[in-house]
Amino acid sequence: MTKAIEQAADGDVWSETSSFYLVNSTRNSVGLKDEITAAVALQDGDVLLVINLSKTKGHATSGLAKKALFKKLIEQR
Repeated sequence: MTKAIEQAADGDVWSETSSFYLVNSTRNSVGLKDEITAAVALQDGDVLLVINLSKTKGHATSGLAKKALFKKLIEQR
């Protein structure tokens, strides 16, 4: 997944060992999520969350177990 995220970024990539990344991209949240998930075989338990920090309603997910709770929390931003 790390390589897919780095290849999907349009420029610098910042990451930590916790697999938390900040990237610039010209794609929207869904487009970036789709590009990353298409480039890697997700394993059981893998979760991908893409949040557009420049917009209050931009996000996309893959593999969330508690979708209702996530939706409740993300809509508070």
